[in-house]
Amino acid sequence: MFRLAGQEQKVLDGGDEEEIRRKLSQKDVEIARLQGLVKELRGSNAPPQEFSRPQADGAEQQRLQDLESNLQDWEQNCHAAEHRLKMLQRAFAADSTKVEHSFPTSVNSTAREDIRQICKHLCLNFRCRGEGTQKRILALKLDAMRERKRAEELALSAPRAAAGFYRDALNLFPEGDRIRVNGLFVQFYGGERAWSLGEAYSPEALAAAAAGFMPGEEEAAPWKKQRVGEAVAGPSDSDSEDIEALLGRWVPVPKDGERAAA
Repeated sequence: MFRLAGQEQKVLDGGDEEEIRRKLSQKDVEIARLQGLVKELRGSNAPPQEFSRPQADGAEQQRLQDLESNLQDWEQNCHAAEHRLKMLQRAFAADSTKVEHSFPTSVNSTAREDIRQICKHLCLNFRCRGEGTQKRILALKLDAMRERKRAEELALSAPRAAAGFYRDALNLFPEGDRIRVNGLFVQFYGGERAWSLGEAYSPEALAAAAAGFMPGEEEAAPWKKQRVGEAVAGPSDSDSEDIEALLGRWVPVPKDGERAAA
């Protein structure tokens, strides 16, 4: 029993003595080999590693500085290109004579994504045409293009007086107002929503203008709104009620002659 306990203790301590000696001998051989390599390196004519390292560190630092400088130049060029792109798209959005703008084929995928984001911000549409190296992106005003086509269709089926008025307006007004003329003709003659006219010509804004107050003032005048199932009394109703109440309170007074006769 004691013998088994001693063997278990040897196993727990890392094995028997023979195994330990074998491992130590292997370590000694490895140490001797490493010492031989060190002696060979010291006896060779090659410069020590510690002397060549500062030179390598200096070259690495110079390379990192060059990379940082190039990165700064690249970032500045990117910011300048993005600014030019924004100004170009803003000018296109403000130009009422153009409904389409095509960017060159040299625009890469990253720049195309920037163009898409700017188009969304400026409420413009975009579309890609072509494949491969011939792929290009276009900024579009699809609402204006759709309303121009719709106005032409309405003019073909409209009476001669209405169609003549529309075509004369197109010829009379400058080219920059043709998008607006098409939108007005589609909305007020065709009865369809012209999105190119903006929110000022939305049904809500037109209803507010017809009611006699500017868009946004309906919150300040809730008596002008009508709820479902009941009508909210306006100031005219309240004035008439006040007048009736006053008439009910006042009693006609007879004149002096009428008093004497009475």
